[in-house]
Amino acid sequence: MHLPPPSLQHINNCRFSSWFAKCSKFSLNSRYLALDSVFVHYLLSDGIVLPKPLSDESVPSYHAAVDRFDEVDDPDTSNDDSDSEDPDPPSFPDLQQAISDIIKDFNGAVFPKLNWSSPK
Repeated sequence: MHLPPPSLQHINNCRFSSWFAKCSKFSLNSRYLALDSVFVHYLLSDGIVLPKPLSDESVPSYHAAVDRFDEVDDPDTSNDDSDSEDPDPPSFPDLQQAISDIIKDFNGAVFPKLNWSSPK
């Protein structure tokens, strides 16, 4: 049986934001956030610098063990930082606040789910 290739509409119908409202009673309790074009541009840019935190408060988080390969000297990189300054980290306070609010709504028991992937 030969199926035609999916259309753009077929693909868009698979987006979480397209089907969740119709199927929410059969799905996990969820929230979704629309990302503005500035944040999307940041994600698509070359290199990622973590945004500034919303406040100086300590935020509990999971940190994986240090990767031993990170300790190996890479001849293509230099440890001489005297010629360059780190750029100011980006800031997305509205998005960060929205994420924090959702995490609080779920008492901290959350995982990110993107349209086409999810962390393992």
